[in-house]
Amino acid sequence: MTPKGNFEEGSNVLHVPSSPGKVCDLYGLTIQDLEKLLEKGRQKLLAERERRVKPNRDEKVLASWNGL
Repeated sequence: MTPKGNFEEGSNVLHVPSSPGKVCDLYGLTIQDLEKLLEKGRQKLLAERERRVKPNRDEKVLASWNGL
């Protein structure tokens, strides 16, 4: 992630541009260390998502001839 962003209006879209092996070689990590680091990041991301207001859901069940 960068302050400038990699998407429109300064937003960041998370992606993995390299293989795990290349990342480990670049930063001197083991695969296990990288997996732990990624899991820690996922947990932080999920915790932040839980703080958001969840969108409303339409619970109606509609069927028509097209659906049959």
